[in-house]
Amino acid sequence: MRNRNFAIVCALLAGASVLAHATSFTVNYGATTSSVANLTSTITYDGSTPNTTDPAGYATYSGSYVFNQDTNPGGTGNWIDAQPGDAFTVSFSKPVDYVGFLWGSPDADNTVKIYDGATLLATYTGNELYDGNTHTYWGNSVAYVDIFGQDITSITFSSTSNPFETDNLSYQLPATITPEPSTLLLLGSGLLGFAGMARRKFAARA
Repeated sequence: MRNRNFAIVCALLAGASVLAHATSFTVNYGATTSSVANLTSTITYDGSTPNTTDPAGYATYSGSYVFNQDTNPGGTGNWIDAQPGDAFTVSFSKPVDYVGFLWGSPDADNTVKIYDGATLLATYTGNELYDGNTHTYWGNSVAYVDIFGQDITSITFSSTSNPFETDNLSYQLPATITPEPSTLLLLGSGLLGFAGMARRKFAARA
């Protein structure tokens, strides 16, 4: 019985671990705003340093960036740039499962990298969006990029020869997952088994 209960609890913990570290992503290009209704936060830029303040307090900025340089992404008035050879990183104090941002006139050498800690989860470039006409994407010069995944702890924007202009970075903390009743019953059975074993062991020593 002891071995069976131990195996049950280990299986439940292993399943939770696999769920928590899934790294598949869904990416949507081409909208004009985020497709997520209940965002944790959206960060906009006021055109002066420091102006990368997250209203919700989970995101911080580091690296090399400038403001309001080159192509305005979406006519928003103020934006942030990674100039050629520069890169900046947005780090989250808690893992998020969604990041979205306006990408102004994406160039082939504009790169977005998604991380879970030090682990690189995914890389996307402007080349994936390029339609063959300079600075023309989906018939426009700007689009919103939605990235859905799990355990995103940071996102890095960089470029080698053309500026990376972006604005309105949005993100979402994962919703709390409520275990299904059957899962709770299985976990409860395992814990009760351990409790019973402990009581019998204590009684034998008395």
